[in-house]
Amino acid sequence: MPASANSATYREILDATTRRHPKSIAIETPDAQLTYAELTERVANRARRLAAVGVGRGDIIGICLHPGLEMVVSQLAVMYAGGAYLPLDPNYPAERLSYMVEDSHTTTVIVDNDTREYLPAGIRCLNVNSLPEAEAEPDSPTVDDLAYLIYTSGSTGMPKGVMVTHVGLTNMIDGQRRHMQVNSASRVLQFASPNFDASVFETAMALGTGACLVIPPRHEMLGDALVTTRASPTRRCLRQFFRVCPQSHLMNLSV
Repeated sequence: MPASANSATYREILDATTRRHPKSIAIETPDAQLTYAELTERVANRARRLAAVGVGRGDIIGICLHPGLEMVVSQLAVMYAGGAYLPLDPNYPAERLSYMVEDSHTTTVIVDNDTREYLPAGIRCLNVNSLPEAEAEPDSPTVDDLAYLIYTSGSTGMPKGVMVTHVGLTNMIDGQRRHMQVNSASRVLQFASPNFDASVFETAMALGTGACLVIPPRHEMLGDALVTTRASPTRRCLRQFFRVCPQSHLMNLSV
């Protein structure tokens, strides 16, 4: 087990997971599989590239990519480079994306060839497919540095940005290990939109424990297709949730 959660950054947690399970599958999509060793190598490479174009500690970097491998690698790379990521789901209305960018004072967003058009004019866009080669290592974050910024749904008013540090994120992973019984044999479904904090819960649950994060096509996330998705073993996580969740909370749970 890596260093205690309250003394480690997410980068240190993932690096420790990779040392324990280098050949285990970290991420599975319909088109690719990456082992933990391959994932951390790709993340570190992208972090160096981001640092070379000015991304560093304390920077909030938007990520406007469709759910998939490149989105997760970019999230991790921003944190590896010392920055904090702001998820910008390209399926959101343009007005909502503009609000989050402006309210958070984000000036730089990672995009691909398909998502640049969803962002307001004047934003510095870094195309994930054309970042320059780089060798210099970025500055490492500390446990008190911001890991990500995510906006609430706004159902009770204007959406509000919630800032989460590395210590908060890694403490959550520690709780998942103890209560959800996720391990290197588990497969965790990436189900939620990147703009919901549940997506962080899913990613951290998998990559913080040596499990496999499964990212199926979006059409497999609805109706009968979801029942047979390749992450079906995550049903054990649901059983654990019902076991540890207080009964008073379950009384108000709706499906």
